[in-house]
Amino acid sequence: MECWACSGSAGISLLTRDGGSRFYWPAIAGVWKPHIGGGTPRDFGPCGDVLDSNKTLMFKHVERRYTHFEPVKPRVEEALLVPFYVQAKAVGTVWAVAHDDRHQFDAEDKRQLETLARFASAAYQTATSLDISKQLASIVESSDDAIISKNLDGVITSWNKSAERLFGHTAEEAVGKNITLIIPPDRRDEEPAILERLRRGERVDHFETVRTRKDGNC
Repeated sequence: MECWACSGSAGISLLTRDGGSRFYWPAIAGVWKPHIGGGTPRDFGPCGDVLDSNKTLMFKHVERRYTHFEPVKPRVEEALLVPFYVQAKAVGTVWAVAHDDRHQFDAEDKRQLETLARFASAAYQTATSLDISKQLASIVESSDDAIISKNLDGVITSWNKSAERLFGHTAEEAVGKNITLIIPPDRRDEEPAILERLRRGERVDHFETVRTRKDGNC
């Protein structure tokens, strides 16, 4: 890609999360870098056509077909665009642009962009998973209910603020300890049975029980 990068541009276009009405440009390298944050319509732009066809496409003088490119400088001599999807859902494109005729895209450029598109798909999926995890963590932490998670050995792995208020142990005191921390002696036989059912992949329905606070009260 170095052969044209000094006089060209490359970037990523992602569909907006409002239903995908537009593409926005979160990352651009090269002479178009000042246009980071810009974008194009979903249904009237080369990125949209590439996603609709689900294949790599090359365009020349895109402003002749997509008029919203007319004010963008420098103009596009040639553009190569590659779509990428996450779990069969259209997400965006990786693209490269030549602004003059000193470079013409070839099979090697296509191969490199398609490799970048695969990386972009994996990175997007990872970032989305992290966002969802953060949202779930926020919901758990702000819940009025005591929410505790444990592994199949009965070791506590998370302990939210409401669990701190209800049981009196801080998260630092509870995480890493066995769940028997809050189980009274006369209820200890419940836990092995629950863990065994979970190991077998069985569902454990809600049930009433008694647990112990840090001060010894139930």
